[in-house]
Amino acid sequence: MKTNTSSQTSSTCNATDSRKKCIENLFTRFAVYYGHLWRSQFKSDGFLEFAKKEWLEGLSQFSDEILNQVIIDCRDHCEMPPTLPQMIGFCRDIKRRNSFNVVPEKYQPASKEVVEENIRQCKAYLFK
Repeated sequence: MKTNTSSQTSSTCNATDSRKKCIENLFTRFAVYYGHLWRSQFKSDGFLEFAKKEWLEGLSQFSDEILNQVIIDCRDHCEMPPTLPQMIGFCRDIKRRNSFNVVPEKYQPASKEVVEENIRQCKAYLFK
């Protein structure tokens, strides 16, 4: 059982390491895109690390694919570097755009009474 817990912790760490690399990539790419505007926000190494942790936490609900799409969109459309709340909003927008609603396969037609009532209301409206 102890080994199982270790492997779970290890896989969690690996996922976290992957996510940390994604945030590192985001910060590096934004430094390239926005230059001094981006880098000047982080006056000290301590604050930079704190900011990365906050961004990691704020963006953890989104996949790497969504983050990459947002990074490219920022590069192509944003003159100023985005704030964390703006990034979260951009990610939500892309997530919504990429998802779709699946209708259940089981179709249940309306009851005869409901159909007759709606037809009666239509006739009453049309033949006033």
